[in-house]
Amino acid sequence: MPATNITVISVALARLYFAVLLSHLKAELEKPADERDITLQYKHIVARTRATYPDAAYIEAAIPTNIGTRLLVVQLICEKLGLPNLACLGVNAGGEPGIGYTESRDWEMDKAAVLAYDWDQVSAGIVNAFDLEAKEAAQRAEKKPARKVSDPAARDMLYRADKANPGTYQVDNYQKEAMIKLIMKGLSIDDAFAAVSE
Repeated sequence: MPATNITVISVALARLYFAVLLSHLKAELEKPADERDITLQYKHIVARTRATYPDAAYIEAAIPTNIGTRLLVVQLICEKLGLPNLACLGVNAGGEPGIGYTESRDWEMDKAAVLAYDWDQVSAGIVNAFDLEAKEAAQRAEKKPARKVSDPAARDMLYRADKANPGTYQVDNYQKEAMIKLIMKGLSIDDAFAAVSE
């Protein structure tokens, strides 16, 4: 993923997903080896993130259908810091990573590296890496300050945009509600759509 495609929202959620994955891994490592399941389904990553960080910025954009982009940011941060790819723990409902992952990486080797690493030594470097990535994403996205709107106004804006551009904003109901919440926080229709569909 080119760094220019990484958004502030993706970095914010990737930071939370990293924490959830690391917490899950540490809990699993406490178990006997034959009882461990270090992987975590996308829907469970999202559910745990929403439960752990209900008031986090952009939490409305935390949905399973766009988790791949956020896990790529986790992978990027791990690579920048020379860490094993913690994102390899995220899997689909079938218990495997997405096709994009398996086409470019060796999943079994990544999981072995994650298991072999001493994650207790990871701390400030991660925070700094996510802060830097967020700062760079914000600089790329320099725009006017966001104007917050009410729920009815956000729904009306989305309705009008959809009517003016039929087929452009095709989302399911869950994504639509996430878009409404993001529009209410001041994101444009296009940015809200990108946040829930990337």
